[in-house]
Amino acid sequence: MTLTNTVCPREDGKTVARSLDFDLATVGANENEAIRRLRIAIKEYVEFGLGKGWNDFILFDAPDQYRHKLTPLSLVEFGAPIEIANQERAVITVRPTHHEAQRVAV
Repeated sequence: MTLTNTVCPREDGKTVARSLDFDLATVGANENEAIRRLRIAIKEYVEFGLGKGWNDFILFDAPDQYRHKLTPLSLVEFGAPIEIANQERAVITVRPTHHEAQRVAV
């Protein structure tokens, strides 16, 4: 499984990082902080769910309004993998282009 995250700057200068696979979101003073917080949230969320036996309920897609932010113009990059329950998961981070960021409400 490859995890898909988005990052989007806010008007106040902070950045929102969102997991499209688990509908988790974090806010950071900058992109690096938001992504770092999201990685921790994903790992803890999934490992907690697995520990409780909630395997069938862990995946919880973000609402379509966040998936629709992905366009052919979006910037996509592979990030460092996340180790969850002793397995590495690939991570893709999607950033809106400057033009897209201006029209996206977080």
